[in-house]
Amino acid sequence: MTMPKRLTLLVYSLVLTLPLTAAEWSRPGTAERTDDGYLVRFELSDIPAGRFAGLEQASLSAAVQTAENGEAARAEVIPAGGGAAVAAAETIQPDKPLTFDVTPAVDRILFYGAPNDGFRLRLFASDGRPTDWELRDFTLSLTLDGEAPTPELRILAPAFHAVITAPKVEITARALPRDGRTIRRYDWFVDNRQLAQTPTEHFQLDTRLLEPGDHLLTVQAIDSGWNRSAAQLPIKVAGKAAP
Repeated sequence: MTMPKRLTLLVYSLVLTLPLTAAEWSRPGTAERTDDGYLVRFELSDIPAGRFAGLEQASLSAAVQTAENGEAARAEVIPAGGGAAVAAAETIQPDKPLTFDVTPAVDRILFYGAPNDGFRLRLFASDGRPTDWELRDFTLSLTLDGEAPTPELRILAPAFHAVITAPKVEITARALPRDGRTIRRYDWFVDNRQLAQTPTEHFQLDTRLLEPGDHLLTVQAIDSGWNRSAAQLPIKVAGKAAP
């Protein structure tokens, strides 16, 4: 009589310990030649990022053709919407592809709603002057982490549809990580605009920065395995009293 029960428990244990699967995506890019290098754009809107735990790797590559005006010594790519420059992983050589690690920029686009303005790719000579080497076959390769147990997340305060009259209000969230992980950080948004990152579950919102009326609070909790959950809460900021 105990065999079915043991078998059920064994199968359940196996399901919990199955390795996570990842998904590979590849996107061709469209490039516009400018006086400042190449402006490269990739379509990402059809990638279902919400089904995945996070972005493991994003690599931008381009094929190099022989230059007509000298040797290029350095290559870099910069997110067109702003961000730090990333140097190429390889030495610039004719007929050899260049690869750039653009994981942080693509992560902000896929998981944080940052604008997808593309990337600006530039080549420089040893004296710092831009060069006009020909590039082609722009490709963005992505590895998205498989689905994983995400933290359980709730916003505890303020109350649902609370009317905020104070100039500052304390927002409190509570995240419960899974599978022995810990919470790495909390990200705080109002109306899809990120205001802060904190290591704790508290954030003080200055309502004087908001217009009176309805607003949407969003909190993201990211655990030590980079799995993330989000919770949202509508609030209303009261109008200023008449003088």
